[in-house]
Amino acid sequence: MLLQEIKNIDPTARRTIRSLAGAVGIPVMTIWRMKQSKKLKVHTMALKPKLNDDHRLNRLFHCIAKNDKNTINSVAEMTFKSMYNEIHIDEKWFFLVRDGLRCIVTQDEPPPKAISVSHKSHITKVMFLSALARPRFNHTTRQEFDGLIGIYPVGEIDMYVRASHGHQPGDLKWCNVNMDRDLYRDMLFNFVLPDVKKKMPIDNNIILQQDGAKAHLPDDDPLFAAKVTELFGDPTAVKLYTQPAQSPDLNVNDLGFFNSLQSRYYQTAPKDALELIEMVEETYKNYPAKKLNRIWLTLQSVMNQVINQRGDNDYTIPHMKKSSGTTKPIATIVGCNCRGKHVSTRHLG
Repeated sequence: MLLQEIKNIDPTARRTIRSLAGAVGIPVMTIWRMKQSKKLKVHTMALKPKLNDDHRLNRLFHCIAKNDKNTINSVAEMTFKSMYNEIHIDEKWFFLVRDGLRCIVTQDEPPPKAISVSHKSHITKVMFLSALARPRFNHTTRQEFDGLIGIYPVGEIDMYVRASHGHQPGDLKWCNVNMDRDLYRDMLFNFVLPDVKKKMPIDNNIILQQDGAKAHLPDDDPLFAAKVTELFGDPTAVKLYTQPAQSPDLNVNDLGFFNSLQSRYYQTAPKDALELIEMVEETYKNYPAKKLNRIWLTLQSVMNQVINQRGDNDYTIPHMKKSSGTTKPIATIVGCNCRGKHVSTRHLG
């Protein structure tokens, strides 16, 4: 009876134990005991991009296209492609510090001195461009490929002209630069593509997936094709592909890598922007290949949910026991005619 009464209360009125107790009209301790006995649980409501029918349809087609065609007519399970030829790229701001950092102190130890900034909008930060592939064993070199193509800071190093608190004339400093199309193209040509050529176990049919930011290149950019021809000898060796709009969950960087990398680099406590760059690059270089592969498996799980939800993003990522090493993501195509020739917006919820 009490549980049903709680269900009838608007979720915004039960964000805390105290607010829920007030809405129901019972003691706070009663709600606390119900939570301790597993009758209640805390659920975090994440903000997600708003989708229209075109967004849902494009997301649905994107995920269906990832199905392995060799398994479509199989009596066994349908599976996704290995995605070994894909590289996902994206930008991310990394901050020197963040508000609400926690640390463990002893009982008789005074708390650490609070970090002071002139304003929260003035916290030192650096933008990075990250490129990730799926880890695998390289049979040519007989070595493990970790999937880390590279992470590149967006900006330039300059020198201080005048003395001030904390630096002298001639000391180096980092200057952020706005990412525009020319700079993005320059970074692809001078950093990303050469590293792809150097590190990727394959040298053809590579897909460089990006989001639809205005600074990014169109998929048919002629200068990009010319640079690919120069490096690989074939204009189709590396192709640009823009992921569906409003879909950060379909890029491994946004899906989990950036958050995981940021939580690791915060443990290094950099002092300025140059140290931040050094520590982010070091953390990136030491990122475990097995952990990165799990994010790719999570991406396949997400694509399953997108198919199940007919392109929508109202889903919960299921637990897959990825660390057991026995996970085999299956493309369970539910609620859409993906075997047929037509999927229309009337199929969308």
